[in-house]
Amino acid sequence: MPKYKPKRFYPPLAEDFILARRMACLSQKNVAELLHVSPKTVDNWEAGKTTIPYASFKLLRVLTNYELPGKEWEGWSIRGGSIYNPTGRQFRAHELLYIQNMFQMARIWIAEREKARELAKQVKRVPIERLHLRVIQGGMR
Repeated sequence: MPKYKPKRFYPPLAEDFILARRMACLSQKNVAELLHVSPKTVDNWEAGKTTIPYASFKLLRVLTNYELPGKEWEGWSIRGGSIYNPTGRQFRAHELLYIQNMFQMARIWIAEREKARELAKQVKRVPIERLHLRVIQGGMR
C-alpha cells in the first residue's frame, strides 16, 4: 500500500489577502474587527512581515461573500443579492424563495407518473372494437 503523501501547504500571499479585502471594500480596521484580530496584525499580514493564517484568509473570503465553503460549493460565488453557479448562471434571492415549491411539485409529478405506470401494467388491455362504416353509392350499410 502506498504511503499517504499530504499535499504541500502554501500560505496565502499578502497580495491575495489585500485583493480579497479590497474586493470586499473593507479597510484594514474593518477586516481586523471581522476576524477578531488587531489592526496591527492585519498590517503585518499585508506587509508580508508575518504569515497569514489560511483560516483567516478563507474566513475573510467567506464572510465577504466572495466564496462559499466546502467542496460541494466549489465554483459557486455570491455577489450582491445573487448567487452564481460554476457555469455563470445567476440566481437572484427572490427567485430562490420558491425553489422548494418547484422541487416539491417535481417530486409529486414523478410519484404520480410512477403510479400511472404501475396501474397501466396491472390493467388488462382489451382491444377496442371499432365499427366501420362502409360508404356505398346511395347510402350507408
